[in-house]
Amino acid sequence: MTVGENELNPENEIMVFPNPVSNKLSVHSKSGDIQNLELLDVFGKSLLNIPLQKNGINSIDMSEFSCGVYLLQITTEDNQFTRKVLRK
Repeated sequence: MTVGENELNPENEIMVFPNPVSNKLSVHSKSGDIQNLELLDVFGKSLLNIPLQKNGINSIDMSEFSCGVYLLQITTEDNQFTRKVLRK
């Protein structure tokens, strides 16, 4: 018996939606272990830092940001992931 790649990849436990986003961006962890979210511009400058929400669902109000590409840095107990986010 083999284990599928999706089962071994903790990044697949994180959902970022909708993407592209107009107003509210939601981040959900199936395991609920998100500790921090940080929104960065494409140059790596920190624009927003959001600490842990214990319910496993975190959201960011993107309406105040200009249209364009952003980076969302997601920190969990064991890993750190970066996702591209398009603000339309």
